[in-house]
Amino acid sequence: MTTHTKTFLILSTLTLTLGAGCNSSPTINNTDVANSNSMNTVVTQNDNGNNNVNQGVDINVDTSDLSVGAAAQEDWKKYTNEEYGFSFEYPKEWILEEKNRNSCVGLLTKERYIERTQVLDQIRKDGGGTDAVPGNHIMVCLREENVTTDVISWGDSNVKKYVDEVYRGESELNTLTAYLVIDLDFGESKNYYVKSNNNIYSVYYEEDVINADINKIINSLKF
Repeated sequence: MTTHTKTFLILSTLTLTLGAGCNSSPTINNTDVANSNSMNTVVTQNDNGNNNVNQGVDINVDTSDLSVGAAAQEDWKKYTNEEYGFSFEYPKEWILEEKNRNSCVGLLTKERYIERTQVLDQIRKDGGGTDAVPGNHIMVCLREENVTTDVISWGDSNVKKYVDEVYRGESELNTLTAYLVIDLDFGESKNYYVKSNNNIYSVYYEEDVINADINKIINSLKF
């Protein structure tokens, strides 16, 4: 809301890397588009204003056979954030990162966490510079509060165009109407925006990363 580790955020300096550790979306041209995983609200009109659909693009989460009962996920943890207003379950061996500055919570495997640590250590040794830092596999954020419009109208007005966007428009996430953007920059990622209790939430995840676990996390997500 797999084994690929290609979703990266391009950082220009070490200082920016450490200061914006919550960023993990596909690389996006900052002059033209919004960074999906920094989760900063953008109030610029969508470039095209129309839904762009490529045939064959899967725009929904596969929720078949995704039981989240005790038997299926007895060794999972449950995360609840009263302030942001959402909860979900996740594998106990995954790393959970709270991004209070942007009202976000991120998840990544230990392997991705180690990889990111190694990259950051190398950046420190090099004294900064441009490098690609591995990010979170999934990110859930509170995007905006007290929204009076429907989520589709909100998305058309607030979600700018992604670099390699192949779809944007209406979808569904856990029975909630969603505004979805699918991007193919460094692998497929899905960016859902849903409205609950007059709040807009964003759910970003990498389509190719450990798909069964990602689907179970998404399926357990409650707002």
